[in-house]
Amino acid sequence: MTSVYKFQVLRDYHFNIVEFRKTKLPSYIPTKPYNTYKDEWIGWEDFLSYKSKIRNKNNGYLTYKNAKTWIINNYGSLSSSEFRKLSKEGKLPINIPKKPERYYKNDWISFVDFLNIK
Repeated sequence: MTSVYKFQVLRDYHFNIVEFRKTKLPSYIPTKPYNTYKDEWIGWEDFLSYKSKIRNKNNGYLTYKNAKTWIINNYGSLSSSEFRKLSKEGKLPINIPKKPERYYKNDWISFVDFLNIK
């Protein structure tokens, strides 16, 4: 399959990365395109033809402070298990890491602080 065909087929699906991972795709669309197209691979946004509106341009994730603020503004106070469940279900934006304690290790205080647990 040529790159042009691959990209045109995927553009018809209008996926984001979470939807891509959850969807049963036709056999001619690889589930791990970064391996299949490793010589051409740029990234998920290019492959799925979408643009995230609030992505941090440096690495794809919001800063610790912005991620914390987004969670509080959209969910209020969450427990760490509620956070993990939302993350697993794909209900958090892709620019908030699933394991914030690892990604934000230099800024990390605790889930109590990050999730505004009272």
